[in-house]
Amino acid sequence: MNQKYKTYRKDGLVPEYTDLKTLVGGTGFDIKYDDYIWCRDTGLHDKNGKDVYEDDLITFQLYNEWSNTWDQRNERVIWSMDRWTTDQTNYDLSMPSQYFEVIGNIYETEDY
Repeated sequence: MNQKYKTYRKDGLVPEYTDLKTLVGGTGFDIKYDDYIWCRDTGLHDKNGKDVYEDDLITFQLYNEWSNTWDQRNERVIWSMDRWTTDQTNYDLSMPSQYFEVIGNIYETEDY
């Protein structure tokens, strides 16, 4: 399987979607790995069918046992303990994708 990435140039943070083989494998231009921020494709899709990448921000509802209510959460996608999860509540992204939606990423969303 060829791993897909969403990359951001550190000098301008322009998103580019590619795979490592295309980016480095004889494309005729010199790429410097350190010039980019590399976000791996998780292989998951949100409720709208959109690809989910590392460092994406997702929104979902989490049940709060103390208040007996559903809380709206916006969290970052990370790789932790051998699985894709979120950075604050450790929300397991192996849950059905109908429960979360990609709303941006930490490099393009100012208020994160």
